[in-house]
Amino acid sequence: MKGKVTKELLEKMKADRQAGLTYKEIEEKHDVGRWTTLHYLKGIEPQKTLTSELWKDAEKKAVDYLTKQGFHHIINLNEISPQSYFDYYAEKDNDKWLIDATINESKDLVAKSMRLVKGFRCAILYVSHDLHKFTLAELKIL
Repeated sequence: MKGKVTKELLEKMKADRQAGLTYKEIEEKHDVGRWTTLHYLKGIEPQKTLTSELWKDAEKKAVDYLTKQGFHHIINLNEISPQSYFDYYAEKDNDKWLIDATINESKDLVAKSMRLVKGFRCAILYVSHDLHKFTLAELKIL
C-alpha cells in the first residue's frame, strides 16, 4: 500500500538510486509511485561503476570500429532518446542499420529480436572487455 514517505524510507530510496537502481526498480521495491521517485530523487545520480565506465568506452570504440568497417552516417540514438532499443543508426552499401553496442555477453537476443524494425538490418556489436575484439552479429528472424 502506497503511503507517506518517511525520512527512513527516503534514505533507503536515495541509497538505492546511488547504487544504480532505476526509478522503476525503486518504485517496485518500496511501493511508491512515479511522482514520488521523480520528486524526491531528482538530481540524485547513480554512482559510476567500473562497468558503466567500460560500457561508455566500448560505445566510443564502437563508432571507430563501424567507421573502419565501411559504415557511414552514424548517429548515436542515445543522444536523441535514452530509451532507444538500439544505440546507433548507420548506413552501409545502401542498407540502413540499427546497431546495439554492448559488452554484455549474456545479452537477451530473444528480447532484442522482438524489436527488429522493418526496412532496417539490425545487429548486436559485441565489444570485448579489453576493448580490442569486436563481433558484429546480425539479428534475423527466419
